[in-house]
Amino acid sequence: MNFADQVIADFSSIQFKRSDKFRWSPEDNVIFYNHESSNSDWSLLHEIGHVLCRHQSYSSDLGLLKMETEAWEKARELATKYSVSISEEHIEKCLGSYRDWLYRRSSCPKCHQAGLEKTLGLYMCINCGDQWKVTSEKFCRVYRKTVTA
Repeated sequence: MNFADQVIADFSSIQFKRSDKFRWSPEDNVIFYNHESSNSDWSLLHEIGHVLCRHQSYSSDLGLLKMETEAWEKARELATKYSVSISEEHIEKCLGSYRDWLYRRSSCPKCHQAGLEKTLGLYMCINCGDQWKVTSEKFCRVYRKTVTA
């Protein structure tokens, strides 16, 4: 039995479906996974980490980063159980992509200083007071649209 089959058998309360991308769908209680991707074992443990941490939704961009960090912490624990070693460089690369995404979203389009997220998708610059909205998509180019107060 290969690694993915063993893990899937061990977590029979979760539904697993093959896909082109890894992701956890709390609405459907499904982990979508790509068995053929590089580092698929690590990504599978990470998605199970979301399930075990009971991640459902997030109310801020920073909350999403926190959930991703927690899922990797849980993946490290699972890796120990399965005698798998997850590359710290890989984890940092993954988390770094979320940090970069957050930085781009929080940068003021007017003065380029860091802003604060007032509500999900709405930022305000602490330097110039400008406000902007960002798209809700996590996996696409960051768009920022200035709004009037």
